[in-house]
Amino acid sequence: MTIRWLGAALMAFSFSADAEEACEVLKLASLPIEYTAFKPTLHGTFNGVDLRLLMDSGAMTTVLFPSGVQKAGLEAIHSNIVSLGVGGAANNFIAVAKDAQIGPSRGNNVHFLAVKNTKLSGDGVLGADYLFRTDVEVLLRENKVIFLQAQHCDDKPISYWDHDAPWVDSHDVWGSDQRQKVEVKINGQRFSALLDSGAMQSMINLRAAASIGLKPDSLGTQLVGLVTGIGRQSVPSWRAHIDTFEIGPETIRNITIQFADLYGAAGHHLDLFEPDMVLGVDFMQAHRLLFSRSQGRLYFTYLGGQIFNPGPSQEELLKKAEHLREEAEKNSVPDMLGLADMLIMGIGVEKDRVEACKWLLIAEQSSWAASHPDLQQNIQRVRAELLNQLDESEAGEARKRAAAWVASH
Repeated sequence: MTIRWLGAALMAFSFSADAEEACEVLKLASLPIEYTAFKPTLHGTFNGVDLRLLMDSGAMTTVLFPSGVQKAGLEAIHSNIVSLGVGGAANNFIAVAKDAQIGPSRGNNVHFLAVKNTKLSGDGVLGADYLFRTDVEVLLRENKVIFLQAQHCDDKPISYWDHDAPWVDSHDVWGSDQRQKVEVKINGQRFSALLDSGAMQSMINLRAAASIGLKPDSLGTQLVGLVTGIGRQSVPSWRAHIDTFEIGPETIRNITIQFADLYGAAGHHLDLFEPDMVLGVDFMQAHRLLFSRSQGRLYFTYLGGQIFNPGPSQEELLKKAEHLREEAEKNSVPDMLGLADMLIMGIGVEKDRVEACKWLLIAEQSSWAASHPDLQQNIQRVRAELLNQLDESEAGEARKRAAAWVASH
């Protein structure tokens, strides 16, 4: 088997019949991976403007954010389409690019979904509809993605770096959804797993976790954080011990892994159709991966290092809460919101809904929130929900604390 860059490979195929029958892997394009808010990011060109797209193999569709639409001067068209994610539902519109190029894919008058509200950084999300148009090699350890095309390979291995590299069957999630899922075993039980470069940590869905005895109130389970995505909501995540995780011939023993209600915020009907867990950036950084939709395979080679990120320790959570409080006192609204989340859930700190409501009231009145109207609406929604959970004296105390803080700053 040979692997060559596209131009050289085309020349080779034009010379002899023998060469045409050989299994060849063509490199169509290679893109560097950068990081935005610690998440892998690729660049695409829209109307000649470079945009940063979060590389999210766990997203069904490529979506642009308001910042990207504005930068590239894209035409906006009203739409009733709604996106669903960990954070719940998000309203969309259609953005039209006169020309767009992402890796080897290029088109004119291309229509993209654009989301109106998001907590995510960057200019958009590069989803499975573009990422898996060809076979693709993902090398997070080396910060690059390579788009490939196999020719005359049939079922011959195309893992050119190691002919004996293990592989497992890989399938589209369903229908036109090109996200890739594989079968894994946890404590000997079979589950489906989504390869998700948009998730920083691998996680088991709450329903699947419960089937092997992992529940939020189980002995030894710890609350470790909040999971966010497209949509306005955050959901809590826990960590727990499992005996074994298996993918193909690879077995990992005695590990700690996280679990969360990955689909609840978007509607529990999704829970029946979505994969049982996500294999996130932690798993992907520990492996060399080649997604071959043309063969229905995922090739993988373990590169060393920790495979699953168990999440921050209690000491780290406490330090994070202290840092957020220090920055919130300096009038940093994003840190006020982060601190409020931790106070509501009791992550790294004691639960204190009154103090959380105080910070939400301060954030809502800030000039920063006024300049971010979509986020201001989200703050108002969370604040209203929290006030409804407080009794009259607690709500009054929250307002009193907020007024005193504003007066002193």
